[in-house]
Amino acid sequence: MSRQLAGDFKVFEDPKNAGFVTQRHLETMSKDTNLPSEVKEFAQELLSRETLFDKLDSDGNKWLDNKISEQSIQDSIAQQRQAKPERRAQMPWPGGEFPFRQSAVKLES
Repeated sequence: MSRQLAGDFKVFEDPKNAGFVTQRHLETMSKDTNLPSEVKEFAQELLSRETLFDKLDSDGNKWLDNKISEQSIQDSIAQQRQAKPERRAQMPWPGGEFPFRQSAVKLES
C-alpha cells in the first residue's frame, strides 16, 4: 500500500497542504462522489489502517501531525526492505538429499 501511495502521491496530495497527504483530505476524498471509485476506496482503506497511517505520518521522532510526506513514505518503504529476511531457496527436505538412496542392484540371470 505504501508503494501505491508513493506512485500516486500527487493524486492524494492535499491542495491546501502542498507536499503532504493529509487525513482531512483523505476523508474528503473518500466521500467525494465525483472521484473514481478506486481513488475513494484507496483513501478509505488507508484511513482504516490506522497503524499504517501513523507509521507513514510519523517522522524520525515519532511526531504525528496527520500529514504524510513523500519522504516519510520512501523511508517506510526502505525500512520494510531492510526488515525482510533474505529469501533462500529451500530444499524439500533436510540436507538437500532425497530421503532414500537407490542402491545398485545386480540382477542375476
